[in-house]
Amino acid sequence: MIIRLATPNDFPNIARLRWDFKIEDGEVAAITREQFEQQCCSKLQKESAAWAHFLAVEHDDPIGMVSICKVPKILSPNLKSDLIGYLTNTYVVPSMRNRNIGDQLLKFAIDWVKQQHIELLFVWPSDRSRSFYSRLGFKAENDIMELLF
Repeated sequence: MIIRLATPNDFPNIARLRWDFKIEDGEVAAITREQFEQQCCSKLQKESAAWAHFLAVEHDDPIGMVSICKVPKILSPNLKSDLIGYLTNTYVVPSMRNRNIGDQLLKFAIDWVKQQHIELLFVWPSDRSRSFYSRLGFKAENDIMELLF
């Protein structure tokens, strides 16, 4: 298995994995898979400067992914980084779970974040994934407030 930073050539695979992830999570599709994958690839291309995607690949087949959005901050007098990272899209295909792939993917992404001098990494975990993120060092330090539309 190889874990690597994705390239634009990987966008179709990321779109396919994203579809599987969201459908498995219980979302009801409003469009066909083909339409979704086309729209997703287009969006990934347009927003590529803001995002880093990481893939776990085995025998040329993508088996897992993690995505990080680089969110700019207004500069602070402490001169810490002017970026924070939003972690999302963590997924391993069902047949490959419980093999430490998610841990390896996230550790690889965290190392990348450190190299980019991003100040912090945050995630909105599901109840099911809280222990996964905790095991890798994430803490529930701050209360996030939401305004949903």
